[in-house]
Amino acid sequence: MSKCPNNLYESRYEDTIIEMGVYGSSISEFCASIPICVQTYYNWLDRYPSFKKASQLATTLSQAYWIKMGQDNINNPDFNTSLYHLQLGSRFGISKQRKIRVKFIDAKDVLGSLRKILKSYETADIGLGEFDELVKALIGVATIKEREEIAVRVEAIERRLMDE
Repeated sequence: MSKCPNNLYESRYEDTIIEMGVYGSSISEFCASIPICVQTYYNWLDRYPSFKKASQLATTLSQAYWIKMGQDNINNPDFNTSLYHLQLGSRFGISKQRKIRVKFIDAKDVLGSLRKILKSYETADIGLGEFDELVKALIGVATIKEREEIAVRVEAIERRLMDE
């Protein structure tokens, strides 16, 4: 096996990845341009917080580039929509049938809901983007449930205090 050609981090790579994100470039394209292995890229994300922030911004810029491309070509009969959807799905986890699957979310069984979401991700029934949205929604449901329980308890305490 050959080794990665480069693994030395330089802060200028933060500007490079942001510039490439503006033009819709992928992580693989960034890695090939400097050149590093994709695993080195992920190691840098863990090791260098400023690089992680730059990479997050680059991903946002890249996603905006691809969404704008779709908007600009919505009426273009020659636009390859299949390839466009493939790009959105593989790069950002956005499918053409994107929707939150409410059946996964059960406020009474948060752990069971999490297991269903994980299994669907592991079997590739949902992409990374939908997985992320479902987990965030589940966390929100758990938080709402806890807030409701706290509110009920506070009201009960207030009633007891008023009765005394």
